[in-house]
Amino acid sequence: MPGDDRDLSFTAVGDLMLGDSAKCVGFGVRSATSRSGFGYLFQKICNFLEGDIVFANLECVVGDHDFCRWSFRKAQMRGAPGAVTALREAGITVLNVANNHAMQHGEVGFRATCRAIEEAGLHVVGLRGTGRYLCHPLVLDLRGKKVGILGYGCTTENYCRNTPLYAQGHPPQIIADTAMLSEECDKVVVSLHWGDEFVSGPSAEIVDLGRKVIDAGACLVVGHHPHVLQEAEAYRDGIILYSLGNFVSDMLWDDPLRKGIIVTCDVGATTQIRKTVLVETCDDYSVAPLAVAEHYPVSHCSRVPAEYESYVERLRLRNRNLSHLHVAKNFHRYNPAILAQIAFQSLRSALHLQDASPGRRSVRHYPHP
Repeated sequence: MPGDDRDLSFTAVGDLMLGDSAKCVGFGVRSATSRSGFGYLFQKICNFLEGDIVFANLECVVGDHDFCRWSFRKAQMRGAPGAVTALREAGITVLNVANNHAMQHGEVGFRATCRAIEEAGLHVVGLRGTGRYLCHPLVLDLRGKKVGILGYGCTTENYCRNTPLYAQGHPPQIIADTAMLSEECDKVVVSLHWGDEFVSGPSAEIVDLGRKVIDAGACLVVGHHPHVLQEAEAYRDGIILYSLGNFVSDMLWDDPLRKGIIVTCDVGATTQIRKTVLVETCDDYSVAPLAVAEHYPVSHCSRVPAEYESYVERLRLRNRNLSHLHVAKNFHRYNPAILAQIAFQSLRSALHLQDASPGRRSVRHYPHP
């Protein structure tokens, strides 16, 4: 039977953090959904989550293994098992697990997350390959076309001392996988967990990698990790979405962290953005639409200063200060046991900072919310 000549539609959203973040243990997304269920998170935007593929980056563990709501370490970044079913009901079909929080609760937590995704009827992308591919390709047959999807974590792995179970990639490996898969599939989409947090534009290195992935045969690159919106770039016949911001999170302490975007692309001879929906995280962590457009309403990365490293440090310091203010404002919402653990960890971090070598940059000094 001949394939359908219509363009395939690929919809992507930003970071999904279905657990309580480190700054919101006890009153974050998981705590709220344990009282109200998951459905309300997506009620206002589920009509926009449609397409042949609807993709998201799952930046948390899903499951209850070793979960303890009185433990600061064990309670954070854990979505409840039923959360994945709610994602499917909202319209999401593919979840990336190649990111720096996937191994936060060990191999058992990672495997339980992947199992929950598959049992809910969704596809997993970003698993470490066992053969010639660094990333195990997800290949979908859609309307007579083969679409291959790859996913890589390109940031520092903070939780796993061994090789992580997700695909942790370096540029040459990512490019080689993309080139191989483009020989086997009609279209290739690559998900990259990359860049620097809280920065509104990609670095020169990120731009270079995104373009090389398109050169290697990808039609679309979907980026995440900065937690703020970055530009989209039309490059050759493809599109690079550098960062889609947050989609579901409890990072409410700064307005840019509340913003995300839903992007629908038509994938044919060329890839084109058909529709975007700017969304915002509400105080109850639900997602609400702000504006619908046929273009990508994000400024160009040329606005990012040339002194990129110092710019990144300033933004991280700003985020740290605002997040600490958020903790102070919500002091009354923490369980006393959690507060004691936060105080102890803060003291350890302060001592560690004093012992650090002058001028040494370490992303571990800025805990991921």
